[in-house]
Amino acid sequence: LEANNPFAVVLSEIKKMVALIAEEGKADNQQLAWCNSERQTNNENLQQKESEIVSLEGTFARLDADINAPEVGLKAQIALTEQSLEDNMASQASETKQRKEENVAYKADIENLSEAKALLTKAVAVLKRYYSKIEAAQETRLIQKGKEPTPPETWENGSYRGQSGDASGGGFKAIAMIEFILSETEKEEDMAHKDEMDAQHEYEDSMASLREAQKTLEGALVRLQSDLATAERDLLEAKSSLRKTIADKESIEAYLLQIKPGCDFITTHHAERTDNREQETEALTLATKLLEGTPAFQAAMSSAHDESLGDCLATCKDMGEEHADCRACLAKVTVPAYCAGHPGVEGC
Repeated sequence: LEANNPFAVVLSEIKKMVALIAEEGKADNQQLAWCNSERQTNNENLQQKESEIVSLEGTFARLDADINAPEVGLKAQIALTEQSLEDNMASQASETKQRKEENVAYKADIENLSEAKALLTKAVAVLKRYYSKIEAAQETRLIQKGKEPTPPETWENGSYRGQSGDASGGGFKAIAMIEFILSETEKEEDMAHKDEMDAQHEYEDSMASLREAQKTLEGALVRLQSDLATAERDLLEAKSSLRKTIADKESIEAYLLQIKPGCDFITTHHAERTDNREQETEALTLATKLLEGTPAFQAAMSSAHDESLGDCLATCKDMGEEHADCRACLAKVTVPAYCAGHPGVEGC
């Protein structure tokens, strides 16, 4: 149609409006699909983050309890183990100090007993020699007086007794008493040796037990400290992950809130807008048909068509637009030239 044909302008605008309505519908569909996809994806991600937060909060609480719980937490166990180790070392030091003091006392006691034994042994020897001389002198005097001396009593059962009733009798009793004291001193020395040996064995057994307990406690302390380091590292990681996950959750919530107005609108009004566009398209299509059916439109179209024939109007009207003369005229060539290329056309 020519530009000065008013119907051409109207029909062109109607076509533009129909195309615009179709593009708008396409954009609405894309927007609705995008909103549905974004909301589904982000809601799923939001649920995942909420689940992760619950899990991380549980992990955080468990690790915090593992570390800080009274009596059973790692820190409490370490403190208790360190105290037990300190008590163990104190017991070793105390028992060693006591053992040394007992050993010093034992050595002093043995030294005193040895000195006493030496003195008692020497005293017995001296007294025996002394009273033996007295007894010999008494026997000599008896012989000189021509009397038969009473046979002297000899040593019996480890003791020496002089003649009863004379000066030597009390002396030999004194020797017997000293020998009894010497015997008791030897028994006391033997008991001191035994007590020292028993105390040393008891000390060595106790120290072996304490050192074994020390080794066990030191091993337990190393393990507990390692467990504490691991738990504190895991706690920091859980805390960091929890902060990040909360931030991710809040970011998703903010994004969903950001797209909510537009997505709520397209979701709520999509069907209505689709119906409206269909009605508008149908109305414009009907308007086009009605317009094209009017006599004015037909006349305008015919006039516009005649104008499009230009100088060939008369030829085309007389011969027909399918005739070679009309087509050759419109092609601005001679009839023979046109027919050479189109031999089947009427008039060739």
